[in-house]
Amino acid sequence: MCPQRQHNSVKEILFLGGNESKQNYLYNLETDKWVKAGKLPDFHIVTEQISVVHNEKQSITVFTQVNFDKNLFEICMASNNGDLGEDTAW
Repeated sequence: MCPQRQHNSVKEILFLGGNESKQNYLYNLETDKWVKAGKLPDFHIVTEQISVVHNEKQSITVFTQVNFDKNLFEICMASNNGDLGEDTAW
């Protein structure tokens, strides 16, 4: 999913490769309508990374990857456990 901003406001959400035919869809939040938005190319890899910071200490990162060529879905997660010290290795 990828928010589509217009004038600093999210108006639409783009959904990438959500079915077997790799069809993308665009959902308009104001009109409550879906439209087709092209297709992903063959063997395209879809990735998404989400990072959250809690109380300016705890950082959590979630990374997902979909590989259509190998029919593979992978999800990874990392956390700094509240440690923002000198050692940056999690």
